[in-house]
Amino acid sequence: MNKLTLVTCIIVIFFFASMSGISAASSIGSSTITISSSSITIPQGSSSTVGYKVSLSSGTTWGTSISASAPSGITVSFSDPEGDPTFSGTATISVSSSISPGTYTVTFKATGDDPSTNSPSLTVNVTAVQNVSGKSSLSLSSTTISLKGTNSTEINYYVNLSSGTSGLTQLKYSGSGGLILSFSKSSGNPPFSGILTITGSSSATTGTYHILIYATGADPSSSNVSISVNYVSTQVPSSNIPFIAGIAVIITGIVLFILGYLYSGKKVEYIKGGAIAVTSIFSLYLIIFDSRLRDLAPDHFYGLIAFLILSLVAYGLSRKKSWLGRISQPGLFAGSLIFAILMLSDVFFGLPVSSSHNLIENIGWNYLFGFGTNSISTFSISLAFSLLFISVMLLSSLSLNSYVADKKNQ
Repeated sequence: MNKLTLVTCIIVIFFFASMSGISAASSIGSSTITISSSSITIPQGSSSTVGYKVSLSSGTTWGTSISASAPSGITVSFSDPEGDPTFSGTATISVSSSISPGTYTVTFKATGDDPSTNSPSLTVNVTAVQNVSGKSSLSLSSTTISLKGTNSTEINYYVNLSSGTSGLTQLKYSGSGGLILSFSKSSGNPPFSGILTITGSSSATTGTYHILIYATGADPSSSNVSISVNYVSTQVPSSNIPFIAGIAVIITGIVLFILGYLYSGKKVEYIKGGAIAVTSIFSLYLIIFDSRLRDLAPDHFYGLIAFLILSLVAYGLSRKKSWLGRISQPGLFAGSLIFAILMLSDVFFGLPVSSSHNLIENIGWNYLFGFGTNSISTFSISLAFSLLFISVMLLSSLSLNSYVADKKNQ
């Protein structure tokens, strides 16, 4: 290595080192940590959870990590250990089977560009392991709920002894998908009851979550109970993509509608066959793969199934040289055009006639044409909606074209 190369390497190293230092210094703010409970009880060799939230207190939001200091024999893991405040998640506290029963303290703190100004403490009451002495049964006041954004909802739960002797029993859950759950009383000797609070978080995306609640300890539950949470995230970033993409798709559909009606060639039926094929393919794709359509607007989901069936029947009849074929042409035209108009109403009026009507701002644009730029859209689903709208518009105009041509030939 010659001297010029060596000097160049040294300059580059110092440049990047100085830039990283400047970047770190310029982005520091502060955050505050809150936890859902100040005290929990865990038997030896078991674990439990608490919810946490790291909120921005001052400065600019930037990369921040949450951690916990715990005594030997207790470990803490985080569902979302880092992010840009505000972010939240669930902390799992695991207790070793070799730790002595007693009271221990776990302290939380945030480090990074927005370190926390507080260090909340969690009291962990470690109890001795008890032999399984019975079975418990669980019941809930509700098993299906709807939740939006960072709102909360409450469910009453009941833990009853179904057999054996009552002993210390703990409640646990799985499948929260980023939602925050907390029990007003997470352990006790059956029978006992309490309130389960479910809270939305910034890390949860729109969808349906099936959360299992079960009991462990001296009286484990004989079966789990399930809660279905229909969750809608309000974390929709500001983006022009849904509007740009949506307008482009709508204009394309209108242009093809006009061209399809004006087309005077001999391949109308071939093109119409391609349009019904594309319509069928993407309708089936949405029916099979778009779980949000089933969850957010089930009436639209079943409407799509009905449209697909009726369109295929009408197209098949339109191929026959009979009175059924003659009336199927205008029926296919009108049905396809009405379907396209209903899709436009979903876009412009925010999924009307559904339980998700205007749940979030511009839900129609973001859902149909978001192309993965927000929490309620994916690229593949938006592409399917776009091609479905275009193919339906073309199918409608070609059906009108065929009907008008048949009338002239009569």
